Amino acid sequence: MDYSKFEVLAAAATSFCSALTDTFDAASIYTRAAAVIKADAAFQELLDQLALHQDNLQRIKALRDEAITLNNRLDQCMHHLLNARKSLNETILKDEKLTPTCTVPHTMLLNYAAKISKFSSAPNGYDPANGLYGNTPAYFPWPPEDAMRKGVLMAPQTQTNFLDTKKSTPSTETSQPSFQNNELPTQPISPLKKSYVNVFDGLDLYEPKDSDEINMQ
Repeated sequence: MDYSKFEVLAAAATSFCSALTDTFDAASIYTRAAAVIKADAAFQELLDQLALHQDNLQRIKALRDEAITLNNRLDQCMHHLLNARKSLNETILKDEKLTPTCTVPHTMLLNYAAKISKFSSAPNGYDPANGLYGNTPAYFPWPPEDAMRKGVLMAPQTQTNFLDTKKSTPSTETSQPSFQNNELPTQPISPLKKSYVNVFDGLDLYEPKDSDEINMQ
Protein backbone atom coordinates (compact mmCIF):
# COMPACT_ATOMS: atom_id res chain seq x y z
CA MET A 1 0.00 0.00 0.00
CA ASP A 2 1.47 3.32 -1.08
CA TYR A 3 1.30 6.69 0.69
CA SER A 4 -1.84 7.76 -1.18
CA LYS A 5 -3.76 4.84 0.32
CA PHE A 6 -2.94 6.03 3.80
CA GLU A 7 -4.14 9.50 2.85
CA VAL A 8 -7.44 8.05 1.61
CA LEU A 9 -7.77 6.04 4.81
CA ALA A 10 -7.12 9.13 6.94
CA ALA A 11 -9.61 11.15 4.91
CA ALA A 12 -12.24 8.42 5.29
CA ALA A 13 -11.65 8.27 9.04
CA THR A 14 -11.90 12.06 9.32
CA SER A 15 -15.11 12.08 7.28
CA PHE A 16 -16.59 9.34 9.43
CA CYS A 17 -15.69 11.11 12.66
CA SER A 18 -17.05 14.45 11.43
CA ALA A 19 -20.27 12.76 10.36
CA LEU A 20 -20.72 11.45 13.87
CA THR A 21 -19.78 14.65 15.73
CA ASP A 22 -21.54 17.22 13.59
CA THR A 23 -24.78 18.58 14.94
CA PHE A 24 -27.85 18.12 12.84
CA ASP A 25 -31.49 18.93 13.09
CA ALA A 26 -34.50 16.69 12.70
CA ALA A 27 -35.02 17.66 9.06
CA SER A 28 -31.58 16.44 7.97
CA ILE A 29 -31.41 13.29 10.10
CA TYR A 30 -31.90 10.96 7.14
CA THR A 31 -29.26 12.73 5.09
CA ARG A 32 -26.78 12.58 7.95
CA ALA A 33 -27.51 8.90 8.56
CA ALA A 34 -26.87 8.06 4.90
CA ALA A 35 -23.59 10.01 5.00
CA VAL A 36 -22.49 8.14 8.13
CA ILE A 37 -23.31 4.74 6.57
CA LYS A 38 -21.43 5.63 3.39
CA ALA A 39 -18.39 6.87 5.33
CA ASP A 40 -18.44 3.70 7.46
CA ALA A 41 -18.48 1.44 4.37
CA ALA A 42 -15.54 3.29 2.79
CA PHE A 43 -13.62 3.21 6.06
CA GLN A 44 -14.25 -0.55 6.49
CA GLU A 45 -13.05 -1.29 2.94
CA LEU A 46 -9.84 0.60 3.59
CA LEU A 47 -9.34 -1.26 6.86
CA ASP A 48 -9.66 -4.59 5.00
CA GLN A 49 -7.03 -3.47 2.50
CA LEU A 50 -4.76 -2.45 5.36
CA ALA A 51 -5.11 -5.89 6.97
CA LEU A 52 -4.35 -7.59 3.64
CA HIS A 53 -1.32 -5.36 3.22
CA GLN A 54 -0.02 -6.31 6.66
CA ASP A 55 -0.49 -10.02 5.90
CA ASN A 56 1.40 -9.66 2.63
CA LEU A 57 4.26 -7.93 4.42
CA GLN A 58 4.51 -10.77 6.92
CA ARG A 59 4.44 -13.34 4.13
CA ILE A 60 7.15 -11.53 2.16
CA LYS A 61 9.33 -11.40 5.26
CA ALA A 62 8.83 -15.13 5.89
CA LEU A 63 9.70 -15.95 2.26
CA ARG A 64 12.85 -13.86 2.45
CA ASP A 65 13.95 -15.68 5.60
CA GLU A 66 13.23 -19.03 3.95
CA ALA A 67 15.22 -18.02 0.85
CA ILE A 68 18.21 -17.06 3.01
CA THR A 69 18.02 -20.40 4.83
CA LEU A 70 17.83 -22.38 1.58
CA ASN A 71 20.77 -20.48 0.11
CA ASN A 72 22.84 -21.30 3.17
CA ARG A 73 21.92 -24.98 2.87
CA LEU A 74 22.79 -24.93 -0.82
CA ASP A 75 26.19 -23.43 -0.07
CA GLN A 76 26.83 -26.14 2.50
CA CYS A 77 25.85 -28.89 0.04
CA MET A 78 28.16 -27.46 -2.62
CA HIS A 79 30.97 -27.28 -0.09
CA HIS A 80 30.46 -30.94 0.87
CA LEU A 81 30.36 -31.98 -2.79
CA LEU A 82 33.61 -30.17 -3.54
CA ASN A 83 35.31 -31.84 -0.58
CA ALA A 84 33.97 -35.25 -1.62
CA ARG A 85 35.18 -34.76 -5.19
CA LYS A 86 38.61 -33.70 -3.98
CA SER A 87 38.87 -36.74 -1.72
CA LEU A 88 37.72 -39.04 -4.54
CA ASN A 89 40.31 -37.67 -6.96
CA GLU A 90 43.07 -38.08 -4.40
CA THR A 91 41.98 -41.66 -3.69
CA ILE A 92 41.97 -42.61 -7.37
CA LEU A 93 45.39 -41.10 -7.99
CA LYS A 94 46.95 -42.89 -5.02
CA ASP A 95 45.42 -46.31 -5.82
CA GLU A 96 47.84 -48.22 -8.04
CA LYS A 97 45.49 -51.17 -8.54
CA LEU A 98 43.25 -49.11 -10.80
CA THR A 99 46.04 -48.36 -13.29
CA PRO A 100 46.03 -50.62 -16.39
CA THR A 101 48.62 -53.38 -16.27
CA CYS A 102 48.63 -54.20 -19.98
CA THR A 103 47.97 -52.31 -23.18
CA VAL A 104 46.40 -53.53 -26.40
CA PRO A 105 48.01 -52.28 -29.63
CA HIS A 106 45.69 -50.35 -31.87
CA THR A 107 46.83 -52.39 -34.87
CA MET A 108 45.44 -55.53 -33.27
CA LEU A 109 42.07 -53.89 -32.78
CA LEU A 110 42.02 -52.62 -36.36
CA ASN A 111 42.91 -56.04 -37.77
CA TYR A 112 40.20 -57.72 -35.73
CA ALA A 113 37.65 -55.13 -36.82
CA ALA A 114 38.62 -55.63 -40.47
CA LYS A 115 38.16 -59.40 -40.17
CA ILE A 116 34.69 -59.25 -38.64
CA SER A 117 33.42 -56.28 -40.66
CA LYS A 118 31.81 -58.41 -43.36
CA PHE A 119 29.96 -60.43 -40.72
CA SER A 120 28.64 -57.40 -38.83
CA SER A 121 27.45 -55.12 -41.66
CA ALA A 122 23.92 -55.05 -43.04
CA PRO A 123 23.37 -56.37 -46.58
CA ASN A 124 22.62 -54.18 -49.55
CA GLY A 125 19.02 -53.05 -49.70
CA TYR A 126 18.31 -53.78 -46.03
CA ASP A 127 15.37 -51.75 -44.78
CA PRO A 128 14.86 -52.14 -41.00
CA ALA A 129 11.56 -50.21 -41.11
CA ASN A 130 9.88 -52.70 -43.49
CA GLY A 131 11.91 -55.74 -42.50
CA LEU A 132 13.34 -56.27 -46.00
CA TYR A 133 16.72 -57.91 -46.46
CA GLY A 134 17.21 -57.00 -50.10
CA ASN A 135 18.83 -59.22 -52.70
CA THR A 136 22.08 -59.81 -50.82
CA PRO A 137 21.84 -62.22 -47.86
CA ALA A 138 23.14 -61.13 -44.48
CA TYR A 139 26.47 -62.58 -43.32
CA PHE A 140 25.80 -63.54 -39.75
CA PRO A 141 28.59 -64.74 -37.42
CA TRP A 142 27.05 -68.25 -37.62
CA PRO A 143 26.22 -70.37 -40.68
CA PRO A 144 22.60 -70.74 -41.79
CA GLU A 145 20.59 -73.77 -40.78
CA ASP A 146 20.46 -75.29 -44.27
CA ALA A 147 24.24 -75.03 -44.59
CA MET A 148 24.72 -76.82 -41.27
CA ARG A 149 22.38 -79.60 -42.40
CA LYS A 150 24.34 -80.03 -45.62
CA GLY A 151 27.62 -80.02 -43.72
CA VAL A 152 29.01 -77.07 -45.66
CA LEU A 153 29.88 -74.13 -43.39
CA MET A 154 30.38 -71.54 -46.06
CA ALA A 155 29.02 -68.06 -46.68
CA PRO A 156 26.76 -67.63 -49.74
CA GLN A 157 29.30 -65.47 -51.52
CA THR A 158 32.02 -68.16 -51.26
CA GLN A 159 29.87 -71.14 -52.25
CA THR A 160 30.05 -70.24 -55.93
CA ASN A 161 33.84 -69.91 -55.82
CA PHE A 162 34.14 -73.22 -54.05
CA LEU A 163 31.96 -75.02 -56.60
CA ASP A 164 33.82 -73.47 -59.53
CA THR A 165 37.15 -74.49 -58.03
CA LYS A 166 35.89 -78.00 -57.45
CA LYS A 167 34.73 -78.31 -61.08
CA SER A 168 37.97 -76.98 -62.53
CA THR A 169 40.20 -79.18 -60.33
CA PRO A 170 40.48 -82.80 -61.54
CA SER A 171 39.17 -85.25 -59.02
CA THR A 172 41.79 -87.33 -57.24
CA GLU A 173 39.29 -90.00 -56.25
CA THR A 174 39.68 -93.41 -57.90
CA SER A 175 36.73 -95.48 -58.96
CA GLN A 176 36.00 -98.79 -57.34
CA PRO A 177 37.42 -101.71 -59.34
CA SER A 178 34.83 -103.98 -60.93
CA PHE A 179 35.25 -107.77 -60.78
CA GLN A 180 33.47 -110.65 -62.30
CA ASN A 181 31.84 -113.18 -60.07
CA ASN A 182 34.71 -115.59 -60.58
CA GLU A 183 37.32 -112.88 -60.07
CA LEU A 184 36.31 -111.65 -56.63
CA PRO A 185 39.34 -110.78 -54.53
CA THR A 186 40.10 -112.93 -51.55
CA GLN A 187 41.65 -110.09 -49.53
CA PRO A 188 39.57 -107.18 -48.17
CA ILE A 189 39.95 -103.95 -50.06
CA SER A 190 41.14 -101.00 -48.00
CA PRO A 191 38.93 -97.87 -48.15
CA LEU A 192 40.03 -95.25 -50.60
CA LYS A 193 41.36 -91.98 -49.30
CA LYS A 194 39.50 -88.86 -50.31
CA SER A 195 41.19 -85.58 -51.06
CA TYR A 196 41.06 -82.98 -48.28
CA VAL A 197 38.67 -80.15 -48.99
CA ASN A 198 38.80 -77.06 -46.81
CA VAL A 199 35.09 -76.48 -46.16
CA PHE A 200 35.83 -73.65 -43.72
CA ASP A 201 37.43 -71.47 -46.38
CA GLY A 202 35.99 -67.95 -46.18
CA LEU A 203 34.19 -68.35 -42.85
CA ASP A 204 36.90 -68.20 -40.22
CA LEU A 205 37.63 -64.82 -38.68
CA TYR A 206 41.36 -65.29 -38.88
CA GLU A 207 43.76 -65.18 -41.79
CA PRO A 208 45.21 -68.47 -43.06
CA LYS A 209 48.67 -67.51 -41.87
CA ASP A 210 47.34 -67.18 -38.33
CA SER A 211 45.42 -70.49 -38.22
CA ASP A 212 46.50 -74.11 -37.93
CA GLU A 213 44.83 -75.27 -41.15
CA ILE A 214 48.14 -75.17 -43.01
CA ASN A 215 49.53 -77.77 -40.63
CA MET A 216 46.45 -79.93 -41.11
CA GLN A 217 47.06 -80.00 -44.86
